[in-house]
Amino acid sequence: MAPEPFTIQLSDGRALPGRADHTLLRQLQDAGCSVPVACSNGNCGRCFATLLSGVTHPPSDRNKVPLCTHFADADITLQLPQRAHWRCYSCELIAAQGSEAVVRLPAGRLDVSGAQWLLVSGGRAYSAQLIANDKRLLTLQASLPICTENRAMVRLLNVDSQPGGRYQLRNEAQVVLCNLTASVAREIQISLIQCGLNITR
Repeated sequence: MAPEPFTIQLSDGRALPGRADHTLLRQLQDAGCSVPVACSNGNCGRCFATLLSGVTHPPSDRNKVPLCTHFADADITLQLPQRAHWRCYSCELIAAQGSEAVVRLPAGRLDVSGAQWLLVSGGRAYSAQLIANDKRLLTLQASLPICTENRAMVRLLNVDSQPGGRYQLRNEAQVVLCNLTASVAREIQISLIQCGLNITR
């Protein structure tokens, strides 16, 4: 028997047809909604939405729903999380020589408006400056020579300026990001630790 149709209602008035076999995050992204996400396993808190009505599976605590791990099979109403202050992309490494790297961003509408850049490759994080942006090809100058270890993919973080931010993140005693608020520093630290990096504040 086919599942009953249901609706994902958003607090801004948008309504989406629901699918019981896809996570809420996947459905929202497929519909073109901008949802902050980092870990994709429900731990970092980036994609937590507020459940205004309805029930998710598994049930959520305190009406906060990790969209990346939860499903619905009946009408629900959600308030989406606010725009993220940082974004993480898996990028194809086109070329790397010394401390300069050329990477290709994934397809889609991506926000790369942040002032700070962090390149993650070979178990290290490198603070980087954007040298050139040619559509989806970015040229970055890292703080140190980049260890690529014949890697085809790297992670690239783009971080917004944080007025009043006073926290730093370090990788092996090297400052890789600065002027962060406590909450943004914690989010990024958790995400990078899950990637196997030794990141401290």
